[in-house]
Amino acid sequence: PISQKLSYWFLNSFSRQHEYFQNLRSEWLTNRDSLDGWLQKQQLWLGQAPQGGLVSCLFPEQRHVAKLSEKLIESGVFLLPLSSFRDSYLGSPWFFSGFRLGLGLSNNQFKEMLSVMVT
Repeated sequence: PISQKLSYWFLNSFSRQHEYFQNLRSEWLTNRDSLDGWLQKQQLWLGQAPQGGLVSCLFPEQRHVAKLSEKLIESGVFLLPLSSFRDSYLGSPWFFSGFRLGLGLSNNQFKEMLSVMVT
């Protein structure tokens, strides 16, 4: 799909010496490290910081899905439900309770978003 080709080009652009891409790469690395540290402290969320991409998948503890989803909507956090990717279904029953999370925010916005994602 065109979206994958654009993503591939964008990720490869990080290695280019252009200042614009270097700033984006720096922000992505900081957000990735922030997500990794946040996930290590969480008991309500499962996930892993991406090692080579701009998105990750997060899975809230099942009994907290409704409460967390409502809180995120009220706080203006946009997480794309994995149920939107039914064509890519991985066969696990918990797949549909997860979210796709992008790391493309500014570092301050990303940290603020993570702070909202706890109960």
